[in-house]
Amino acid sequence: SGQTGGEMPSFNLQAIYYRMNKPSVMINGQHLYLNDPIQGAKLVKIERNCVELEFHGKIIRKEVGN
Repeated sequence: SGQTGGEMPSFNLQAIYYRMNKPSVMINGQHLYLNDPIQGAKLVKIERNCVELEFHGKIIRKEVGN
C-alpha cells in the first residue's frame, strides 16, 4: 500500500514481560518480541517500564498504560 509517511497507528502498550533472555510485550492485544513488526512499525527496544517502536524512521516511546 503506497503510503508515504502515512497515518500514525495507535499503539496501546498493555504489558511488558521483562526477562533477561527474551523480553516481550503486549501491544494492541498482540504478544511481541524485539524486532517484531506491528502495524507498519518495528519494536526496537524493550525496557523494564517502556518500549520504543520505530515508525517510518521516527522513534515512538510508550510506557505501560499510555
